[in-house]
Amino acid sequence: MKIRFLLLLLLFALSQQVWSQSFTEISNRDGVSVSYKISKTDSSSTKKDKYLLEVNIRNNNDYDLAYLIPKFTDMTYPLIDLVVNNTLNILGMKLPSEIFSLTGYQTSLQTADQKIICILPSKQVIKSEYKLITKKEITPIVSTANFKQRLIQMENLY
Repeated sequence: MKIRFLLLLLLFALSQQVWSQSFTEISNRDGVSVSYKISKTDSSSTKKDKYLLEVNIRNNNDYDLAYLIPKFTDMTYPLIDLVVNNTLNILGMKLPSEIFSLTGYQTSLQTADQKIICILPSKQVIKSEYKLITKKEITPIVSTANFKQRLIQMENLY
């Protein structure tokens, strides 16, 4: 009986750990989902904590999606802006936000009007990682994922 109880307790503990490591979906548009996971990587410092922010963009459609960016530019044109707020646990006070730009795969293909084609392949995940450093007792929170570009089925570009 004790062995069954211990096995059940161990199974519950492992399932909780796996569940806590899963990704949280923050946005979904046109069959493209954005999910994230934040993990504390270091809290040994007396003044700062370090976190790892992992972000996945997944095209859940059965077809490739694309978006267009201008050809001649020094600026970046992200597909999605991910806003991360730092919140003080004790007071619930919001501090300045950080914005991370997420993009699809830029191709060498271009349209007749000189725009570069970026793609999100069907059923694939584009992964990004960001290292965050916060003051002690401040936890980063992903607040929004804003789509910045219009997505088009790849077949409809021509």
